[in-house]
Amino acid sequence: MSFSQKHCTFAVDMKIVIACDSFKGSCTSEQVAAAIIDGIHELLGRSQVDVRRVLIADGGEGTMRTLCQALHGTLVSVPAHDAIMRPIESEYAILPDGTAVMDMAETGGITRLNRNELDPMNATTYGLGEQIVSALARECTRIYIGLGGSATTDGGRGMTQALYDAGVTDTKANIRVLCDVTNPLYGDNGAAYVFSPQKGANPEQVRLLDERLRAWAAASPHPEAAHIPGAGAAGGLGFALMCFLHAELVSGIETILECQHFDELLTGADLVLTGEGKMDRQTLMNKAPLGVLRHASRYGVPVVGLAGKVEDKQVLLQAGFSDIVEINPPHTPLQQAMQTEFAMERLRITTKQILRNV
Repeated sequence: MSFSQKHCTFAVDMKIVIACDSFKGSCTSEQVAAAIIDGIHELLGRSQVDVRRVLIADGGEGTMRTLCQALHGTLVSVPAHDAIMRPIESEYAILPDGTAVMDMAETGGITRLNRNELDPMNATTYGLGEQIVSALARECTRIYIGLGGSATTDGGRGMTQALYDAGVTDTKANIRVLCDVTNPLYGDNGAAYVFSPQKGANPEQVRLLDERLRAWAAASPHPEAAHIPGAGAAGGLGFALMCFLHAELVSGIETILECQHFDELLTGADLVLTGEGKMDRQTLMNKAPLGVLRHASRYGVPVVGLAGKVEDKQVLLQAGFSDIVEINPPHTPLQQAMQTEFAMERLRITTKQILRNV
């Protein structure tokens, strides 16, 4: 059953909430929202609709810049090292309340490396440690860290080494790790066996990396933390943050929605538009649109998903989405679909099509 069949026509004065993730490789969260807003205003005018925008991410790469922009933070530049210890100039954000926000991928991210530079046995989280040292020096008492997109499987050893080299042996900062991965540190479902092959590890290296993670946990102050869901995130960085910095692992999308008072925006809303580059059954694995759906469902607000590519549509509808709409015409070449201007135009057109049917 389509969205238009399930919901009656809205009144002239509508309230629409936009909460879309980025369309990776194509549009940022802000660009997606801007295109949707243009479509709404073209069809309904500016005076007949109340549009509220929330910039979202799921705790992965891009989370830091999303929160910085949404909450009017300031970017801080700091010398650091990437996953293969090349000197880089990295950035993290400081929000108006003094909270520091970091993306692990800003330093140890796989997108910083070419495929021939992947080094699963030596890739390090040292750069993140350098950013944490910088934030502590600026007297940040709360730090958010997004763990997505890492090139590392060092269990956070590099991060702890950077703290040690800077003379940081303990911190009273409240550290919250934005993480939706539930894998333990080691074992068949751990960081090495599940994630390191994507980071260039061959089967023998996977086995060795898992052995290293086991030994690292055994020598740590809290070896039991290795079994906490999320310990294996970012190649085991989740474990080190919990074990050595007393960090709390929290849902990325839940934290981002909370920071922007999303539930308050849902009051009186008629429709929520969400989405990401591709929506399929993996969307239901704690990705950003699912978090949006969970919150909106509590208030009885219908949620329509937009995506460049849609698969498993019936599964998504059964999960509670009112409709899932693919923005591209059939057989659109991938290269064209990934172009920013084309994607924004398709978002604008598709938004008008959705609203005509509600």
